[in-house]
Amino acid sequence: MAKLNQRVAVTKRMLKEGLIRLLTEKTLDKVTITDLCQEAGINRTTFYRYYEVPRDVLMEMQNEFFKETIGQFHKPLAVNDIERLFMCLSEHTELVKIFLQYNSDTDWTNIFTQIYNSFPEKNMLKAFQNLDENSAKLLSTYLAGGAYFLARQWILEDISMEPKDVAAIALNILDKERIF
Repeated sequence: MAKLNQRVAVTKRMLKEGLIRLLTEKTLDKVTITDLCQEAGINRTTFYRYYEVPRDVLMEMQNEFFKETIGQFHKPLAVNDIERLFMCLSEHTELVKIFLQYNSDTDWTNIFTQIYNSFPEKNMLKAFQNLDENSAKLLSTYLAGGAYFLARQWILEDISMEPKDVAAIALNILDKERIF
């Protein structure tokens, strides 16, 4: 059974690496299953055993990236972990660019919202003081969306700033007086 799992892992890795190579030449909507199978050196039947379309490969890569990235943080999260998140994004810039180009903003804002909602210390921050649960949830979503679009622009436009400085911008609003 371990050998079978190893084969699955190797096959999926070959497909992922093949997709990354193809995305340097063409857009995702132009990548066919035939192209991907030829690039990865596997047959179509094997591809269909795990995926339906090339986008599924990319989505799996993104999900694994975030699972691994978020898994690095200690629970409960601290506001300082935002800086570590920006550092992870910076360390994997080329891969993150691909994710940003081909996945919806909703996918990413949901991830950032989950991160913001997991901060137990947020209620101690000025921006969250005296907010009811629904207002705090909306504020977390608002802040997460802003942090996502900040990260998106920073990565896609290759803005020359250190991750800690970009994180400071994302966190700056949390130090302000109450928003509502």
